[in-house]
Amino acid sequence: MPRILFAFARDGAVPHVFAAVHPRFRTPYIAIVAHAALACAFALTGTFRALAVLSVLPTLVVYFGCCVATLRLRPRDVQSAGLLFRVPGGPTIPIAGIIFVCWLLSTATLTELLAVAGILILAHSLRALTRRYEDSTVAPNIAV
Repeated sequence: MPRILFAFARDGAVPHVFAAVHPRFRTPYIAIVAHAALACAFALTGTFRALAVLSVLPTLVVYFGCCVATLRLRPRDVQSAGLLFRVPGGPTIPIAGIIFVCWLLSTATLTELLAVAGILILAHSLRALTRRYEDSTVAPNIAV
């Protein structure tokens, strides 16, 4: 999870400070410390079941998004670098993943789903604030 936070920061979804890499160890140390502090806070205030749910359900939402993205990007032949990797079976694997994630999410209680919705709203709000801050700090490009 700290690496996801690092990737979000690198891509501008959360404040850039979380993308800091330690000069000696080459690890995203700010993201690791922030994740550890948040995990510690949750561990001190919650039960194991609640912590497990708060860990797993948002990860399932990420997996769901990856499966949907695979279905959308595969026909467009989108690739980031190197050789294109294709799993045999076409869209069968991502569709199976979507169905499996939906089934797992259907076993969650309403309270758990509301907690995940709250996390997603918080993440979206943080993204909006980050974007607004970055937009305000970029100097306008004025041609002379």
